[in-house]
Amino acid sequence: MTATSGKIVKGHRLVENPSRRRVLAAGTLGAASALSGRRASASAPPTSPPARPTDADVELLRFAEQLELTARDLYQLAIDEGAAGDRDLVLQTCRENHQAAADSLSALLGTDAIGERDDALFEEMSGGFTTSDLPAVAEAGYALESAAVATHASLIGQLEGTDGARTIAAILMIESRMCTVLADLQGLGDNDAALFDNGAVALQPTTVEG
Repeated sequence: MTATSGKIVKGHRLVENPSRRRVLAAGTLGAASALSGRRASASAPPTSPPARPTDADVELLRFAEQLELTARDLYQLAIDEGAAGDRDLVLQTCRENHQAAADSLSALLGTDAIGERDDALFEEMSGGFTTSDLPAVAEAGYALESAAVATHASLIGQLEGTDGARTIAAILMIESRMCTVLADLQGLGDNDAALFDNGAVALQPTTVEG
């Protein structure tokens, strides 16, 4: 997986991603609704979706949990390299946000939670975080968060249970904000495209053993 111009590319299909401005304006429930992609049949009465995750949802949410734990460990790698320095709290906050996201997904999944990162993804992305250069880590982090936002937007459109969709939408909101902070940290605070547009590639889930 290669980070290029704020994008992460691994041969995954492109999905239509909302701008960060649209996501932030929508709010958590609005994002879950706007990104769901569900369409009611004109000939059939509407049915209420399930609240709890379905069997298909569990696989998607486990994938999201692993993504969050992988992101947490990538930021920890940069912190261990000394990129955060003595005063900068951005990387610590990013790490803690991903841990909190993983915790919320684990609580939703219960005994179905995977509880571990995706080692292959970690290895593919670790190069951008193995440095003490804070702007370089911010660039890698921006690409990571942009891909996470695109991925979560794609997942919301696939999830059937409302509990899972709301949880992912809340995570997506936080990570959209993290993108803007990391853009500013690498000197792109005046670049509207970097702050509000997302052309990243959504990562696609694979079967998670556990």
